This record gives sequence, C-alpha cells and structure tokens, in this order.
Amino acid sequence: MNAELQEYYERFREIMIQEYLPVLYGKIDRQVKFLNEVDDLQRRLNTYVRDQTELGKKLNFVVAYKEKLKEAVDRRFNIGDPAGFDEEFEGFVKAADKYLATLPVDLSREQETDRFKWRPEDTLFIKFLKPFKRIFYGISTFPKRVVNLFRRLAGKEPLLIRRWNHKVLLRNLTEFYLKEELISRLIDQKDQVYEKMSSTSLVMWEHDVEIDKMMGDVVNGGEFSVDEAIFDSTSKAIEEIESIRPLLEEGALNVLDEIYEEYSDDYVRCGTIELSNRKFNSAHLIREHERNDQIYLKHHGRWQNTFLLMSDDWGIDIDLYQVIFNTMLEYRLSTKRFDTRIDQTILKTFGPWKDNLTKALETIKSATPETLRAEIERQRAILRREMSDEHLGVLNDAILSQDLPSLVNNIESKIDRLIAEIETARHIKSDVDFCKPTSSSGINNFSPGELINFESYPQLLKQTRQIKIQITDKLSTIQNNVSFLGQIAEFNLESAISLFEEENPDSEPGDIAREGLERTIKQITEIETAFAEMKSLVDKELNTALTVFFEELKKFTDNDNITAIRVRMMKGAAIEKSKFLHQRVLERGRQLIPFWIQEGKKYYQEGRSWIDVQYKRFGISQADVPLSAELADFLAETRQSVQRLPFVYQRLFKADALTDENFFAGRNAELQQLHNAYNNWMKGRFASTAIVGEKGSGMTTLLNFYLEQLATGSKVHRLTATGTIFSRDHLLEFLNEGLDTDAKTFDELLMVLSNDPKRVIIIEGAQNCFMKQIGGFEAMRAISELIAHTSRQIFWILGYTEYAWNFLDKTIQLSDHFGYIIRLQNFDAKSIVNIIRKRHKVSGYNLQFRPSASDLLRKKYKKMTEPERQAFLEESYFADLNRIAQNNVSLALIYWLRSTKEITDDAIVIGSLKDFDFSFLENISGDKLFGLATLILHEGMSEANFMQAMSMSLPRARAILHPMYEDGILIMDEDQYVVNPLLYRQTINLLKAKNIIH
Repeated sequence: MNAELQEYYERFREIMIQEYLPVLYGKIDRQVKFLNEVDDLQRRLNTYVRDQTELGKKLNFVVAYKEKLKEAVDRRFNIGDPAGFDEEFEGFVKAADKYLATLPVDLSREQETDRFKWRPEDTLFIKFLKPFKRIFYGISTFPKRVVNLFRRLAGKEPLLIRRWNHKVLLRNLTEFYLKEELISRLIDQKDQVYEKMSSTSLVMWEHDVEIDKMMGDVVNGGEFSVDEAIFDSTSKAIEEIESIRPLLEEGALNVLDEIYEEYSDDYVRCGTIELSNRKFNSAHLIREHERNDQIYLKHHGRWQNTFLLMSDDWGIDIDLYQVIFNTMLEYRLSTKRFDTRIDQTILKTFGPWKDNLTKALETIKSATPETLRAEIERQRAILRREMSDEHLGVLNDAILSQDLPSLVNNIESKIDRLIAEIETARHIKSDVDFCKPTSSSGINNFSPGELINFESYPQLLKQTRQIKIQITDKLSTIQNNVSFLGQIAEFNLESAISLFEEENPDSEPGDIAREGLERTIKQITEIETAFAEMKSLVDKELNTALTVFFEELKKFTDNDNITAIRVRMMKGAAIEKSKFLHQRVLERGRQLIPFWIQEGKKYYQEGRSWIDVQYKRFGISQADVPLSAELADFLAETRQSVQRLPFVYQRLFKADALTDENFFAGRNAELQQLHNAYNNWMKGRFASTAIVGEKGSGMTTLLNFYLEQLATGSKVHRLTATGTIFSRDHLLEFLNEGLDTDAKTFDELLMVLSNDPKRVIIIEGAQNCFMKQIGGFEAMRAISELIAHTSRQIFWILGYTEYAWNFLDKTIQLSDHFGYIIRLQNFDAKSIVNIIRKRHKVSGYNLQFRPSASDLLRKKYKKMTEPERQAFLEESYFADLNRIAQNNVSLALIYWLRSTKEITDDAIVIGSLKDFDFSFLENISGDKLFGLATLILHEGMSEANFMQAMSMSLPRARAILHPMYEDGILIMDEDQYVVNPLLYRQTINLLKAKNIIH
C-alpha cells in the first residue's frame, strides 16, 4: 500500500463504514421490521381463526388482517420516485466531498523509476515512447553527469541527479477513484440487499396465499389449520437477510481495496506519458459523475420496477381476497338477517292461525247433525274475527316492510364499494423474476376494477337480479295468497251454511265446511313452504353464484389471465363501437319501417278487396267451415261440465250479481255518477238515469252496491222486466205488481205516483219493454211519459243492454228522456285476469294449466322447466280468454268454468282455448243472422214472441231456432231462447261486421 495515500484510504474506509453501509443496513432493518410485522399478523390470524368457532368472527378477523397487510405491503414497497446515488447515500456523498475539499488540488512529485522502463501492462505505444523518454532524460541529465565525473575526480560529492517530476491532480484523482469509481462498483452491494428483500417478501406472500386457501376451506365447512412450519420459514428468512450484513461490509471494503490499488497505480503514473492528467480534469469528472448517476438511476429504476410489480401483483391478490372475504361476510350477515326476518317476524304469525283452523276442523268433524249448522256459524264468526282483512293486511304490511330483496341488494352494494376501492392502476409483466432488476419494457398498466366489471361482475349481477326477481315473484304470490286466507275459510263456511237452505243439496254442508278448512290449512302450509323455498333459494343459488364469482376473481391472480382479459376488453370496445354504428343504421331503418308497413298494408287490403270482388263476380266461393263435433260438444255440454265442479267453485264463478264486496272492483266512477244523480234529484233537478251496459257487464252488481251505500229515507222499488213487455196493458200489470199499486189505467197510476211520498224506482231489463215491430214501442213510450211527469217525485233508474239502447235511441230518441246516461265501461284485460285470480284464490285450490296440441309441438315449450311451462300456459290462456271475452266479466267467468278439465284433491286443471275455431259463424245463413240480432236486442225471446217479432210463421221460426239450439248456438233459459254465452262475443262481432247491430 502506498504510504503517501494511506491517509486517504483510511479516511474513505471510515466514511464508507459510517455513512454508506448504514444506509444498506437501514434497508435490511426495514425489511426485517416488515417481515416481523407480517409474521405477527399471520400468527395472530392463525391463532384466532383456529380457536374461534363462529364463521362470521373468523371472516371479520381475516378481513381486518387483509386491510393491515395491504397497508404494510403498500408502505414497504413504496420506494418513491427514481433516486440517484447522491440522494440515496447523501451522507456518504457529503462526507466524501467535505474531505476532498481539504486535499491539495495538485502536487508535484519525482517520477518512479518504472516510469522509464518497459512494463508488461504497457501498451505498444507506451513501449514505443519510453526509449525516447530515456534518451531525452539522458540528454537532459548529461551536463550534470559530466560535472559529477570531474567532481568525483576532484574528490567532491557528486551532484544529485533527480528523475523528472510529474504533476498529480490529487483532488480530482482521489475523487475519481474513491468517490466516482467506488460508486459505480458498489451497485452489486445494493443488488444483494434488494434480492434478499424480494426473496424474503416472497416467503410472506406464499404464507398469505396459504392462508387464503385455508380460509376458502373454512368457508366450505373445513378446518383452518396452517402448518406451523411456515412460521419457521419466516425466521429463516429473517436470518437470511440478517446474514448479509457482514457480507456487505466485507464486500464493500474489498471493492475499496480493489479501487485503492488502481488509485495507487494511477497516482504514480498520472502526469506522465503513461497517463495524461486530462483524464482527471474537472470536465471529465463531471461527465463521469453524470454517467454514474444515469447508470445508478437506471439500475435503481429497474429495482423499482421489480418492487412495483411485486407490490401490485401481491396487492391485486390482497384486493381480490378482500372482495371475496368481505362479500362472504356480507353474504353471511344478509342470509342470517333474511332467515331471521322470515322465521321471527313472518312465520311465527301463522302458527296461531293454523292452530285455530285445526281446532275449528276438529270441532266441525265432531258436531252432530243437530248442532252442525250452529257450530259452522260459530266457527265462521271466530275465523272472521281472528283472520280478518285487517289482521291479514297487517301481516302483508309486515312481509312488505321486511324488504327481503334489499338484502341481496346489500351484497351487490358491498361488492360495488369493494370494487370501487380497488387501486385504479396496477402494473403487470409476464414471466417477471422478482429477485432481479426488471426493465420497463413489457410492463402494462391496467385497472383491476375495470377488468372485474367487464369480465366477472356482470355475470354475478345477472344471477342476483334473477334471484331478486324470483324473491319478488314469490313474495307477490305469498302476499296474494295471504290476502285470501280468511276469505277461503269464510267463503267455504258460508257455502256450507247456504246448503242448509236447500231441500235436496248436491253436497253435504259438513263436507263443504271441512274441505274448506282443510284447504285453508294447506294454503298456510304452502305459504310456509314457499318461505322455506325462498330461504333455500337465497342460501343455495346465491351461494352458488358467489362461488362462481369468487373463482372468476381468483383468475385475476394469474397475469396471463389478466392479459387475455385485457385483449378481450379491447376487442369488446371495438365491437361496441361497431354496434353503435350499427344501431344508428337500424335507428334510421326503424324510422322508415312504419311507413313501409303502412304502405304495404294499404296495398294488401286493396289487393284482397279486389280478389274478393272477382271471386264474387265469377261465382267462386270459399267452402263453408262446418261446426265441428268437438266444438258442438263444447257448446252443448257447458251445464253438465260446470255441475261436475266442486260446489264452492261453482258458487265462486257463478255469473250472478255480486253482493260480496271482496269481489267487487272497477265501478267506482259509475257509483259516483249514480250518487251525483241522486243528490241532484234531491235538489229538485231532473236526474232520471239510464244505465247502459253490455250483457254481463255487471249492471245488477253495480245496483246492489249502490243501494247498499244509498242513504235515503225514500221507499225503494226494484223491478226486473222479464219476457217481452211491449203493450201498455202488460206494462201496467208489471208496474202494479212491482210498485204495490192497483191502478186500472196509466192515468190512475200516474196520479198515485205523483201524490205518494218520494220513491226510488229501479227497473232492470228495461230493454224487454219493447218489441222490434210496428207498434212494438207502446210500453217504452209509456215509461217515458211516466218519467217525464213524475221526475220530481220519483228517482228513476232504468237499466238497458247496450245494443237495445242504441236501437231505441236511434228509433225513438230515448236518451232525450234521461238526465243522466251512465255507460258501463269495459274492464281492461288486466282487471279481468285479477278478478278471476281473486275468485280462484278464495276457493283454496291450486291451479294447473294444460297445454294445447299446438303447445306440445313447440320446441320452445319442450325446453322449458315445469314452472316455466305453467307460467307460459297461464299467460297464453289469459291472452286467449281476453281475446274471446273482450273484457266482459260474465263471459270470462263462463269460459273459465267451461275450461276446467279435471279436479284433483287440491288442484283445478284448466284446458287451453286455442283448439276451438268459431269461424263457422261467418257462414251462417241470413235468416239466422237476423234471428240472432233480434234475440240480442231483446236478450232472449220465447218461440211465440220470436215468430211475432220476425213476422214469420211458426214452422219458419222453428226452422231458424231449432237447428241453432241443436248446434249449441242457442240455449233455453226457462221458455226463452237466448244466445249461448260462449258464443255471445263472437255473435256480437259478427253482427257488427255485417252492420246489423250497432
């Protein structure tokens, strides 16, 4: 070691030990702290989860563990922006610069002898120059050597001959080697530290992966049992990174020794022909420092890439499992709340009701014939009180207030928040080695949340939405069933009581009562089963959907999967753009399609009309469509078919006027008009009222509820005109009987009605008070006269069928005699369906729909599950029913009853309406068409009245009536021929199309 440079060496050795190595030791200390922190988290998690029995608490703890682990990982690997050596080893640089400032800028010293000799390490050029150097040196020293020759001869001391001096740029030379060169060679020391940081971090990451697997087993019912050996590996990892401390010092000093040797060698050579001082000038030092800084920055940046990738890769795992474990926890809490709300709030209400129904059933079973009726009436009163609409309404409100679908929403909201909290920018690279520096090439940015929302979450949302729909549908069905629980029992008991009034009932009252109570109990059991199925739905299907979602999330822990999904996303974006353009084209097409369709329809109708004209012109006619045997049986056997139904079902769907407000709906506007008319009459205004409605539209029901609500002190007379009353004498007889009068003439009747106290007179079936013939309007005119003269004393309400009213208004201007004309509006299709469903629910029977032959051939139908088939058949049936009945309640009820194919112990089987073809009516003869029109106007006629109205002989009248009766087109109601209700709508449509009625 060069003694001249010993001080510099010792000083830089001291600076390295005091300022450089502590920075590396600090990195080791922070890594050890991180390892101990994560190890402590994992050990405490292992102890808690292993000893804890409740899954919810285990999940809570693992969620907290993941949050703390994420903080530790983010904090550990946040190495900041790229830093140069000067920033990272600031103490070392400052100490070195401070010491260098104390050194001389340069010095002059005598060259070594070796500087004049050939040396093995000399280049050819140097070897070429050294002989000349020696020659010049000899020339320069020749005078002294001559003098010394004489001085030695004279016995004097020879003069000292010194070698040439060389100038050494000491400060720059020292800075070059002991600072700049040292810095460039110490990079390997940092590599050792960072490599150990990565390898020991990977150990903790592997532990975390093992914990995730164990928690997955716990959720699936397994045990949490992390091998204690993994914690031993943590200790080994700490020992491993601690073990490099002496290696770092030894390695750093070895580097210093190596550089010192080079420094010493150049110290004696610089300023000679072997080494120019230009290499150590200030400009060169600046360039060297910049080069070292760029190299260090690049190297540091690569390690930063490694730690960034490790942090993001591990962070993705943590984020994903945070989503998984938090969702598991929310799922557990939500399902627990779901079950609790059903069991504790809802189902416990049904227990007392079922007990009461069971007691009532046993009581009725044990009753004697003498006490049966009283016992049924007593039980009806009890059940009416215990299961009143008010109590059922409270239960339905309780069911609604539980907001069960929102518990699934909670899970969705939780996942939404968790995904939103995931880091928006993460970095990945394929085939990265976390124990080596990583170049920036191949590193890609991506958003985990965006990938999840693109790839996995939509599938889960699709499943959860379906589950919510199923829950909502089930709740709707349950609430509907709950609403009718009390009515099922009460209606069946009322039906049983009504049988006591009949002389020879078809059913036993006791049987009806018992069956009704049994069906009510069964309905409660089915409601309980429905809630159990709902719990199972959430427990199984939601669990399955989440399990699939979790498996999809775990795929994001694989960088190759992430890359593949990113490619799909880019493709998806391109597809969406093309879809947008395609949508714009379609939108333009949609604007033009209505015009094309309208034009096509116009030309089609014109072409069809021209073809019909040509068919008629050349005598070409379409073959008549015969009345099929199947349809004839369907029309003729209606009464027998209905009689096979249970008594309760017949009673529910009997197309008679209602008195039970539970079944009354949709006539509030008409009721209000009647009340307004009455109030105006009480004020002395002209308020005679005509109610106009199609047969079966509910006129009698309307009047029933109107009279029930009417608060009046006047005497009310309610008359129903039957048969055909078209003479004044017949009308007088009819009115005397209905009004309890004994007038001999109309003038006398008018006098009586004018002088008596105020009355309310209602005449239903007023269309029967005329006959469609010359002189057939006497009775109707007489009624108009009575109304005109007694309108202040009598509140008149007359009911007319729609087609009779239209005929009378056009012939004798009937509307002029009424102050109020109330037309009964048709029910919409939805109301008809609700009316039928409401009545069916009260029966207590389940419902099953049978497919038509065409349904069985449909591929779509074959692929359906049984619940899907029933839903499809139900929707299809009601669509057909509304098409046929066209919003007429009575017709809909009749078709419903006639559609029943089979009755089991607990279910009514409804057949399809698709297979019936009523087009045969279009080919009916003209005489029959006018006969049907007459029967429609009069709502039925006797054979004699029909013959008179049609002005034809008896044989000819019978030739029209009897064939239609045999075919089922007409039926007999006492001695009246009336249009079969099953063909009423088709007949009306046909007559309107022929412009016969309006």
